[in-house]
Amino acid sequence: MGTKTDTSTRGFRFGRTLHVRKSHEFRRVYRTGGRAQGRLVTVVACKSELPHSRLGLSVSKKNGHAVRRNKIKRLIREAFRLMRWEIEARTGNVDIVVIPVPSEGKLRLTELMDELPLLAEQAAARQGHGKRRPRRKERK
Repeated sequence: MGTKTDTSTRGFRFGRTLHVRKSHEFRRVYRTGGRAQGRLVTVVACKSELPHSRLGLSVSKKNGHAVRRNKIKRLIREAFRLMRWEIEARTGNVDIVVIPVPSEGKLRLTELMDELPLLAEQAAARQGHGKRRPRRKERK
């Protein structure tokens, strides 16, 4: 297990291709995606043309100091890694941005794993609904 020829764990890897990384990708998700809020996180999701779903994280300083924010990001990434197949089964291929709700309590992986697929499905269903602001014209 763990060798280069072993493919049994390859499907659960969380590689670079599964991240929403660039600012224009985040803007596209925020601009066109639907939102769903849960007890632990808010999810913004929009359909993707890629053959897989991707995850973006937006963890503000309201969630605590750097160590706590990094712990929150690790937990959300792990929940997405484990539940990606269920998210794709419910929603198809989507780009999602997860925003944790600031709280003093401890964030639990099992609770995140329960909430994430449901919120991703709700957010993807709401895509295209709601207010759309016209784009601002570029200044010269």
